[in-house]
Amino acid sequence: MDWTVIERMWTQAKGRIQSKWDKLTREDLELIAGRRDRLETKIQHLYGFSPDHVRKEVDDWLRWQVLFGPRGQRQLGRSEVGTSKHQIIGDTLGEISGRALG
Repeated sequence: MDWTVIERMWTQAKGRIQSKWDKLTREDLELIAGRRDRLETKIQHLYGFSPDHVRKEVDDWLRWQVLFGPRGQRQLGRSEVGTSKHQIIGDTLGEISGRALG
C-alpha cells in the first residue's frame, strides 16, 4: 500500500495507527493529520527509537495494511506484498461480480 492511501483515508487509519503505537493520543493523531513525517517524528519522540528504526516500523506496518471500500467492506484479504496490481484488480472485481451474481 502507498502512503497516499493512508493520507486520503486518515480518519479510518487513525484507529489502526493508534492500536499499533498506543502512546499516540487522539490529539497527536489530529496534529499528524496524515503526514508520514509528522507520524515518524512523534513515534521517535514517544518511544525513543532512531529515525531509521521508525521508518522501518512504519514501512512494515504499511506493508500489512489491506484496502477497504467506501462503506468499510474489506476488498482485499491479504497484503499487497508479492501481488501484482493486475491480480489485485482482478481479485477485487471478482469479489464484486461474485456478490452481484450471488
